[in-house]
This record gives sequence, C-alpha cells and structure tokens, in this order.
Amino acid sequence: MFSQTDVQVQRIRAISLTVTNCVGVARRRHRSLNFYTQALLFELVSDITVEGKDYSDLEDITEAKIRIVTLRLGDEFIKLMEYLNVKGKPIPSDSPPF
Repeated sequence: MFSQTDVQVQRIRAISLTVTNCVGVARRRHRSLNFYTQALLFELVSDITVEGKDYSDLEDITEAKIRIVTLRLGDEFIKLMEYLNVKGKPIPSDSPPF
C-alpha cells in the first residue's frame, strides 16, 4: 500500500477541459479558443483531431473523434478537448458550484 511519501509529483504537464464549442463556423474564431486567447492571453500551440481504436478504448467511447487544442500561458499548458461525434449533456443551470 502506498503512503503519501511514496509518490511525489514532479510536474503537471497540462490540464484538460472538455468543451462543446471549440469548432466554429467558416473562418470565425472558435468560442472557447477565442476566450482563452483573447480574454486570458493564452497562445495557440497546436490544434489536432485524433481518432481510432486506441483513442476509443482510452476514452471508452465507440469510434471517438476528438479535437484537442493545446494552449500555453508562460510555462503552463491547457488542453481543450471537444468530442466531435458524441453529443454530451450540458451542466444543469441549477447545479451547485464546486
């Protein structure tokens, strides 16, 4: 059994957030991407779409197709992930805050 002293975190590479609106229409900026780059001044690092059996198994979603936008602010990274072929449910408006 592990105790708190057995494992020490050296670094967190990035955090990931699932979003529903990374993909925009035509040449307009994407809503989530625009917020992070314009309001919070993150820099776009990469914008990729992944799919295939490995990602489907990892996410436990049949035929997962995921857009992953990586952003940087100084030494910190954030990944915005949008599932392109899976419709999720929005968080209810009456949900209590964290």
